[in-house]
Parts: sequence; C-alpha cells; structure tokens
Amino acid sequence: MLIAGALVAIGAIITALGTVMFQQQWAVSTIDNAKDEKPTAQTGTWQGNRFIYDTPQPVLTKALRPEDDGKFFRFQVPNVLPNSFVQFRVEYDGGTAKALVVSHESQEVGWQSITRNTQAGVRIADDSTTVLKVHVPQNSDMTVVRLYTLWWERPTGKQSKPIVDSPAARRLSEIQQRSVAEALKEAVGNPTQCGFAISALVRNVASMLPI
Repeated sequence: MLIAGALVAIGAIITALGTVMFQQQWAVSTIDNAKDEKPTAQTGTWQGNRFIYDTPQPVLTKALRPEDDGKFFRFQVPNVLPNSFVQFRVEYDGGTAKALVVSHESQEVGWQSITRNTQAGVRIADDSTTVLKVHVPQNSDMTVVRLYTLWWERPTGKQSKPIVDSPAARRLSEIQQRSVAEALKEAVGNPTQCGFAISALVRNVASMLPI
C-alpha cells in the first residue's frame, strides 16, 4: 500500500510539475517575444517597453461635416498589443473640425482648450480598440481628419491575456486533460524539462519517505 501510494503521489507530482513548467516556460516565452509579435508591418526601435515608429503610422481617416458634430468612432489600432498605451497625432485638411482620441465614448472633452495640433495618449481596450471623438462647427467646410500612431508601450501589469489566448495555453489545457502516463511521456521528450522534473520529483518524494 505504501508503494502504491508513493507511485500515485509520484504521478501527481510529475503532472503538477509538468503543468507548472509548461506554464512558466510559455509565459516567459510569450512575454519575452511580445516585442516581436506585433510590430512586423512597420519599422521602428524599442526603448524599454516602448516601440517608437520611424515614421507616423496611419490608423484612421475620416471626412467630417457639420452633421457629424458630437459623434464618436471606435476603431482598431493595428499591430499593437491589447491594453497598450498608445500615442496618437491628428492631422487636418480643410474645415475647422477638431478630433481627439479618448479611451471611451462617455469621456467628456473640453473642445475650447483643444487645438488642432493636439497629440493624445490613451490606453487601448482589451480588443485593441479605442475612440475618436469629433467636434464640427455648423459653419465648417468638410474636414478630412487623419490619425496616426507615433509610439506604443506594451502593458507591464496585464500579461495574462496574450498568454491565455495563445496557442501554447490551449496546448497546455489539452495536456492537463491527459493521463499521468501521457504527461510523463511528453516530459521525457524534452531533456531540459525532464531534468527539472526529475530534480524536483526526487526532493518531493524524499520528503514523503519515512526516515
């Protein structure tokens, strides 16, 4: 009975260790590679957690008329991780309309203090979207608004979403549902992972054995 109990405990420990190591390795890999996941279509440089584009990247173009006054437009920010802080610049062609990027539709804007050369930084949503609010005077001609991203800073406190949504995490879920034997087979297939598992296993089994 003691041997059987020890074997069951060993199997449970291996499974738990394998799960933890898979999580840790994939989490570190996902976080470390986050810099390479998104800014593939543009060129720029990393400064810490901030990716600065070599040239402003076009995100959105809108033709605004007086009937658009007070409207908001939710838009996708391409090639940027969810929950990142993004710096935008607005450019205008014609008319007297103003536009400002805000974090949500209900955010109040004091248009009198907003100039047409305003830059704004906001933290985008979980789905990589944010909002452009506009103000168009009734006597304004059509205004073409062009929105650009200047740089973005990847989130430091919300890494769970990219990890949870990653193929690696889905693979982990599949492995967790397998038998102990299958999990052990996968661990043995990776020498580094197997070495960590065996080392931790020995320490844990030793602590259970009678002296």
